[in-house]
Amino acid sequence: MRLQFKRGGRMAGKIFVNYRREDAQDAAARVHKELVPAFGAKTLFMDVDNLLAGKRFDKELDKALAACDVFLAIIGPRWLAIFEERQAAGKRDFVREEIAAALKREIPVIPVLVNGAQLPDEGALPGDVSDLVKHQQHEIRFASFGRDMGPLVGAIRTLRREAGGGGGVPWRGIAAGMVVLGAVVVGLAIWHFAPVPILGPKAEPAATTVPSRPDQTTIIAMAERRVAAENEAARADADRKVAQNEAEAKAVGDNPFLAARAKVQSKPGTVFVDDSCPGGCPEMVALPQGKYLRGSPDGETGRSADEGPQKTVTIGYDLAVGRYEVTRDQFEAFVTATNYKVADQCYVRTGTEFKLQAGSFRKPGFDQDGTHPAVCISWDDAKAYATWLAKVTGKQYRLLTEAEWEYAARGVTEPTLQPRYPWGNVVEKLCANGNGADQTAKSKFKDWSDVADCKDGFVFTAPIGSFQPNAFGLYDTLGNAWEWVQDCYPGSYNDAPVDGSAVKDSSTFCLGSARGGSWYDRPFNLRPASRYGFAIGNRLNYLGFRLAKSLSGT
Repeated sequence: MRLQFKRGGRMAGKIFVNYRREDAQDAAARVHKELVPAFGAKTLFMDVDNLLAGKRFDKELDKALAACDVFLAIIGPRWLAIFEERQAAGKRDFVREEIAAALKREIPVIPVLVNGAQLPDEGALPGDVSDLVKHQQHEIRFASFGRDMGPLVGAIRTLRREAGGGGGVPWRGIAAGMVVLGAVVVGLAIWHFAPVPILGPKAEPAATTVPSRPDQTTIIAMAERRVAAENEAARADADRKVAQNEAEAKAVGDNPFLAARAKVQSKPGTVFVDDSCPGGCPEMVALPQGKYLRGSPDGETGRSADEGPQKTVTIGYDLAVGRYEVTRDQFEAFVTATNYKVADQCYVRTGTEFKLQAGSFRKPGFDQDGTHPAVCISWDDAKAYATWLAKVTGKQYRLLTEAEWEYAARGVTEPTLQPRYPWGNVVEKLCANGNGADQTAKSKFKDWSDVADCKDGFVFTAPIGSFQPNAFGLYDTLGNAWEWVQDCYPGSYNDAPVDGSAVKDSSTFCLGSARGGSWYDRPFNLRPASRYGFAIGNRLNYLGFRLAKSLSGT
């Protein structure tokens, strides 16, 4: 039997995200990603996420517009200038056509102003889109992004309810259906187990024994105990491997012959450190070759559309990955050795806002020591460090590709073993320095209540290696600090390579991809599949990096 639930007499439509890539791609990606938990990925339409290679994008856009019941027009600082340039050149403008179609249908249209943009004057727009300025705008500022998104989500829910399309993920409708289904099941159970009436003189009914079944709370507790035991066994196994690797690495270091051989080829799982870095080289772990399923399945909780379509990726070459994130002390050694110019501003979380203020990796807005991950690092800063390290060691150090990062974070060599988190699927047991520390201490820095039921002990960054490693012996791949990777950020995996290489962007504007979540993030962002695109010049006090090293020929 298949049940389908409706709200307001019809199925909910989609939320259409309209934007100009040259104007507000980064802001549109952030808005889209924050809407996913509220409405579900399948309810949202954004061209880079929903258009597959080979499809006619004009026809697909027409279908999406016809199906949407709320339209968001993301407007950045260059929106009007690009509009006027296309109009003057006589070029087709899909952004204009989409807005005009939404206005003609008289569905709710929300102008969303980002990055300090202002709504154009009515006279600056042609007739088919001039009514855009009559719709109530909503401003989202970078400094208060989380706080500004809340009212936008609430407005969309209200508009969809008024339109009869539902206010979000239809839990109430599902719950009502389950109540009806439950009533039918209970009725059948009563009919099945009811004692047969005894005719004749009244007698005591015969005792009916119904097999006992654990209640739901007991079932959940049993499952959690089983998962906890499995996770503990996995951690213990990882600890044993790390200890063995450390012993083997020491043996290699004590034996000149083995040390020479290790320079050519490292055994998977071996921990090693080059010896020619001022301030000390990062510890590296040689990974085994293998395959994994990149991205997440449609049903994974917290999934965003930029995590698909899933593809099997093969890491068929020798690769080492930083055992930890690059630390403050290590980045300081680079700055000192090269006289690298460090930016004097960083986005810092203060109360419920992010503010661009005086700060750097030395002063990220909270206390750190040299063993904490370096944050307030831009994409170019991270690449400059890797380039310097490669130069001083003569080895092939670089940033990980996004495909390599996910393989390393998952800690699997076969695509059939991929839970939501490396330790299983139970978010309540998440303890990886995300938004799960003492909630009283963190509450003044949070705009939301979606936290893991785990006191991780750190309000901000933690010293590297404070939590359990994954199966590859890597620490802090989830939580602590987001990690820059090589790739330009694509909105989907439609054209992503499957050989571990990086995604390139042919445009002049590139968002840098980052992975892993941070001390600031909710549990759904601390999954191996979760990803984000940041402007490459951004420095934030929850954004750092780790290194890769190609082993071929070293």
